[in-house]
Amino acid sequence: MTIPTRVSAGVFAVSFLMSVGQPAPLRACDIVVDDPGRTEKALAIRCGGHDGTISISSGVRVTETANPTNAGDRPDVRITVGYSNGISVAYNGTRCAECKWLVFAWRELFATYKGQGEVRQAGLATTPNGSYELTENPATPNYHVDSASSLDPYYEAGGNTNLRTPTSTTIFDQPSPRTSVDQKNPDTSELRSVGHYTAYLVCSGKICGKAFYAVTHRWTPSAAGGSWGSGVYQFPEPQAPGTLSKGERAAFASQYAGHALPR
Repeated sequence: MTIPTRVSAGVFAVSFLMSVGQPAPLRACDIVVDDPGRTEKALAIRCGGHDGTISISSGVRVTETANPTNAGDRPDVRITVGYSNGISVAYNGTRCAECKWLVFAWRELFATYKGQGEVRQAGLATTPNGSYELTENPATPNYHVDSASSLDPYYEAGGNTNLRTPTSTTIFDQPSPRTSVDQKNPDTSELRSVGHYTAYLVCSGKICGKAFYAVTHRWTPSAAGGSWGSGVYQFPEPQAPGTLSKGERAAFASQYAGHALPR
């Protein structure tokens, strides 16, 4: 998950989450899907009366006009934000009002040093809802529930960009690199940040399917201090129905102890 950067009306910006001066989380808003992108993967599901299709798309562009959560009841306080290289994960089908998305993330970071090659990094990945450890062993990822709310584990809570209709529920994302480790080290010639995401469709408390996406960002130095390139996505095949892994269950219980695990 990322909260988009503030932009002027009618202007798109790559929505990397900044480590300093983060925009306020968003609440009730107007969302316009300027470009739905292209469907990368799709899977038909039948799940206790929830019958339809899970799909994931890339190249999505979205404009969102909203109130920051810290604006109180002032309707005049509005900001416009945008995704210019986003993805969407959607369920189109029956009984959508009973469905929502539960997303888990884990992240790897690699630094390439002059004369040493690429070295896996330890440290923290930062999010609007706390930090979590970078994964050093991909066989045992350090999972984090990707919700902007500290009270509700589901992606739609806390202002994450989502769109619900009578026949669909869609979430949008444009992950950021999440770290600034070793950007000031003069021997760093490249950073490679890889975020891994699993989005579970949960309907009436039951997991009906899951979609996957991974995104790689590369940082290179420059006279101006260096910069991150746009994310490059990968999309493994979705699955149905799907179950939480041991690590995902532990992350859920740690972050949201008062909530029941989906079954």
